[in-house]
Amino acid sequence: MVLGDNIAYFIGRRYGRAVVTSSGARFRVTESRYAKVEAVFARYGPLMVITARFGVLLRQLNSLVAGTANMHWLSFLGANAAGAAIWVGFWTILAYNFGHSATILPFIGRHIGLVASVLVTLAFLGMLGGYLRLGRGPKP
Repeated sequence: MVLGDNIAYFIGRRYGRAVVTSSGARFRVTESRYAKVEAVFARYGPLMVITARFGVLLRQLNSLVAGTANMHWLSFLGANAAGAAIWVGFWTILAYNFGHSATILPFIGRHIGLVASVLVTLAFLGMLGGYLRLGRGPKP
C-alpha cells in the first residue's frame, strides 16, 4: 500500500507538472490555478494525504497529486504511512466490533436510509458550492 503510493508520488514528481501544464488547459487548469493547488499542498499537504485515504478516488490519486504539487517526500512518506495506519486501524476496529456485536446490524438497517439521505444531500451541496465557487473564480 505505502510502496505503491511512493511509486505514484515519484511518477507525479517527475512527470506530473509537465502533463498538467501541457494538457491542463483542456480541463481549465491554468498556471494560476496550479499555483493555488501548490500553495494549498504546501500548507495542508500532510493532512490532505492522511484524509484522502478515506475517499475512494482520492485514495488512488493523492500520491500523484502530492508528487505533482512538489510536496516534500519525507512529509509525504510520514503522512502516507500515518494515513495507511489509521485507515487499516479504522477498518480493523470496525470489523472487530461488528463481529462482536451483530445486534447493531438491525439498528443500521433501520437508519441507513436516513444516513444515506443526509450524506448524499451534503455531498450534493458540497459539489454545488464548489461549482459555484469555481464559477466565480478567474477565467482563463
